[in-house]
Amino acid sequence: MALKQMWETEKKNLSDLGSQTLLDCISQLQDAADDLQTSIESISSGLGDLTFVKKIEEILTFASSALTNDDTCRDAFDDIDSDTDEEVKIAVQNKIDEIKPYTSLSLIFIIRYANCTGCP
Repeated sequence: MALKQMWETEKKNLSDLGSQTLLDCISQLQDAADDLQTSIESISSGLGDLTFVKKIEEILTFASSALTNDDTCRDAFDDIDSDTDEEVKIAVQNKIDEIKPYTSLSLIFIIRYANCTGCP
């Protein structure tokens, strides 16, 4: 189940803190997705006025920001303790665990490409 759907379904059962934490987390993960999309668009747009190094730094910044947003979302649930909130916390953390490897992998690819000699 998508996190936004989870919030719609569970909001009446969540504490105020749990509900707000989930909404904040949804926002953080949307920001992460936006940052990764910006990275992809930046790669697709070519160098423009930037040097190769500056372009890679720009792309790394967006990809790193996405990873930070994943971590921020996960950390936001550290203070949650009611049973219903705990179930949502576990579901959110599982969802982050599903997507985080892809975010990390994108960083690895970008770094490897940046360090590649003789690459186009």
